[in-house]
Amino acid sequence: METNSVTCNICNTTNQLDAGCDTAKVASNVRQFQEEQFTVWRCTECSSLHSLEDIDYDYYYKDYVIHRQKMDCIARLLFSSRLHQLIRGGLLEHHAILDFGCGNGNFIHFLKEKGYVNAKGYDPFSSHFADQSICAQKFDIVTSQDVIEHTPDPVNFLDEIVTLVRRPGGILAIGTPDAEHINLHNHLDMVGQLHQPYHRHIIGAKKLIQMLESRGFRIDRFEQRSYVDTKLPFINSIFTFNYMASADGTLDSIFDPIKLNLIYRFPKLLFYGFFGYFLNQKKDIFIAATAI
Repeated sequence: METNSVTCNICNTTNQLDAGCDTAKVASNVRQFQEEQFTVWRCTECSSLHSLEDIDYDYYYKDYVIHRQKMDCIARLLFSSRLHQLIRGGLLEHHAILDFGCGNGNFIHFLKEKGYVNAKGYDPFSSHFADQSICAQKFDIVTSQDVIEHTPDPVNFLDEIVTLVRRPGGILAIGTPDAEHINLHNHLDMVGQLHQPYHRHIIGAKKLIQMLESRGFRIDRFEQRSYVDTKLPFINSIFTFNYMASADGTLDSIFDPIKLNLIYRFPKLLFYGFFGYFLNQKKDIFIAATAI
C-alpha cells in the first residue's frame, strides 16, 4: 500500500491523504505535550476522524491530566448531570451498573453515595479498577463515557462492552464526541473535542448508531449534548473550551486555580459562562441502547 493510503478502521474504506481526504495538523491540548503536533484525518465514507501517528499509550497516559480530577463541588455538579442523563437513558436505583473506563473511580463513589449500591467500575489503566474478572459478569446497564474515542480499535472495544450487557433488556449507554459536527480546522475544536493524541478515533453519530443496531441493540435515547453542558453558570462545554483557549490552550488550565481576571478581561467568557448551554453546537452525543 502506498504511504499516503490509510484505511478507516471503522468502515474499512481506503482513503488517500493527498486526494480529497480532509486532514489537519493538531497540537496537543495537554501542557506536557503542547509542542507536539499530530495528524488527524477524516474518512470520506463514514466521516469518522482518526489520528494518523501511532502512540505509546503508557508514555502519554503516565500522568494523564484527567486523572487529577478531585471530588470537589464542580465534579459533584458534573456527576449529578451525568447521573440524570443516565436516568433519562433508563437507569434505575436497583440496577447492577458497570462504568467501563471509570478512570480514578470518582463517579462510582458518587453513584454509591446516591444510593446506587450495585455500581462497579473497570479501567485497565487504573490500578484500583483493573481486575478483569469483573468482565465475566453481566450488568443491567453498562455506561462508557468518553472512552471509545480513546481506544486503538473502537470496533473491538464495542464488541467487548456489548458482551457485558444483560440480554435481553440490558442497557448500553455511551457518551462520546460526534465526528460529524467537529471541524478539523476550527481552533476551538482543536483545543476541545479533538484532544490529541488521546482521541484516536472519533465516530460519527450515524455510524455509531448503525454499529449498535447491527449488534442487536435498539436505540431508545439519543441526545446531542454532553453531560458537561448544564444550565448552571460557567458549567458548560462552550465556556470551558473558550476558557482553555483564552488561557494557554490546554486542558490543564481547567485544573489550575481559576483565573477570574481572565474571565473579566474577555467579555465573551462571561457571555458563554451564563448562556453557553443555550448555544448547543451538537459536538457530543449520548446514546442509550437496549439489548433485544
